[in-house]
Amino acid sequence: IMRLNGNPQHSHLFADRGNYIGTWQRIDIPLFIDAEYVMFVDSDTIISETFGMHNFRLNISPGIAVGPGLDEKSRAPKDVGVCLFNVPKLRETYDLFLKFIKSHTDSPLFDKDAYIKFYADATQILVPILTVKPYWEANRNFQQRKIVHFHGLKPHDFLKIFMGYPVESWAKAFRTIVKKKKTMLFVCAVMHDFSKFVSKDEENLRDYCEYAFGKEGENKVDICIKFFLNLGAEEGGNKKCTKHLDASFLGVTA
Repeated sequence: IMRLNGNPQHSHLFADRGNYIGTWQRIDIPLFIDAEYVMFVDSDTIISETFGMHNFRLNISPGIAVGPGLDEKSRAPKDVGVCLFNVPKLRETYDLFLKFIKSHTDSPLFDKDAYIKFYADATQILVPILTVKPYWEANRNFQQRKIVHFHGLKPHDFLKIFMGYPVESWAKAFRTIVKKKKTMLFVCAVMHDFSKFVSKDEENLRDYCEYAFGKEGENKVDICIKFFLNLGAEEGGNKKCTKHLDASFLGVTA
């Protein structure tokens, strides 16, 4: 009911039953995990470098710790795609949390809204390097990144940006981010993180590119595969994404 009452213009998740329900699966973590803390990451994340409890610093959350959203300097909790959960706290409040969610069927919530509102008094902000977004701009966050979250735009979306797709190609919810393309100074570095992993399994890479470009023809699928294979094979620090694309497809330098 919440999904049907939601506005797909505000989020693409309301448009797909599976995607919307999938975001709620984390609520059952305290039923199956016997640990004090759990680091939850969405499927659109890349672990760029190992990390440990010391990266959370001394003030570990008594409830949940989440990242900022579009504005990396913000101290407002926005993104639960990378989230540190205090499992005993979740277990203790599980029934009340479910009741809170069910009370919002007429005013649809995302899972992130539910967590942030319900646990408002027990929510802290993750250090940025644990939840880096590709469109952020601070050099330090990218140089020290531990986890990259492709929040909103996915790797194939950034490839489309490199290829010069018009802003209108994306849903309205994403267009503000797409328009930032000229300030995405470090997006190629995190695209390389993704490429290193996806290029190790060419069958999965083909499936991914067919999902992203299949409706546009085999030529676009091949371009996608070649791009991620070549970028994933790069070594060293000075990476240039657009050199892996035919010049006829370029719309932005990155």
